[in-house]
Amino acid sequence: MLEFILFHEKPLELFRKFLEEKGLGAVYTKEDEYYQVALPDDLDDDLWDEVEEKHAELLEMNQALHYKENPEEMPLASIVVTLKEGQKVDAMVSPDILMRLLDSISFEELDEVVAAITYAVENPNAPSFCDTVLDRRQQKLDKENKTEE
Repeated sequence: MLEFILFHEKPLELFRKFLEEKGLGAVYTKEDEYYQVALPDDLDDDLWDEVEEKHAELLEMNQALHYKENPEEMPLASIVVTLKEGQKVDAMVSPDILMRLLDSISFEELDEVVAAITYAVENPNAPSFCDTVLDRRQQKLDKENKTEE
């Protein structure tokens, strides 16, 4: 059996949902200070990679939730940024700022904002916001004109 550990219920439930969507049966055990998830060890390589990636993502959430509940234990805070080549880097931020952010938006929303900023930085020749709006407006007009014909 392959074993994974999580320390908070929210990441555990997200991991459970992910595993169910993949059709994987798991054995869940609650220990004193953590949850253990056991999976069959005969997963194919692609599925194994997906499971590991999801677990790593949820461990980050797990840590953020722990520090949100215990801010006095947070020595530093960072936001994980995934670059287009797959490399992950930490962007160091003030723990106070990160906690205020997470009081206002979800982890998923923060991840979406970080991904958008990362894309814009890595692709500086991408169309500007104004160009994108104008292009969408033109597409809408073109579509309306076609339906009138």
